[in-house]
Amino acid sequence: MPDPLQLLQKISTLDTFPSFTMSSGSLEDSIEAIKNRKKIREMVQFIEKMGGKKFLTALLDERDIYLTKSIKNCSPGSRIVAVVGLAHLDGIEKYWSSIKS
Repeated sequence: MPDPLQLLQKISTLDTFPSFTMSSGSLEDSIEAIKNRKKIREMVQFIEKMGGKKFLTALLDERDIYLTKSIKNCSPGSRIVAVVGLAHLDGIEKYWSSIKS
């Protein structure tokens, strides 16, 4: 398993980063390109294929569990609004039913 910094450096040098590269190459276009769950899922799968499973566990899975627990423990029975990063939505949904309040 490469260390996270090596993994990010390797990814940043690729010309074929999955469907995130924009023809104009502007930062704004790149940001807009990943503002949907499909693109986030593609990015996560790409990082996994690059050997970054442990990196993703630390970056997403552990945080998803923490966020899910925090949201469920806010005010049981009350309605709440949680603002979370798009990359965490799948994980929160995954852990929601298995984590007790």
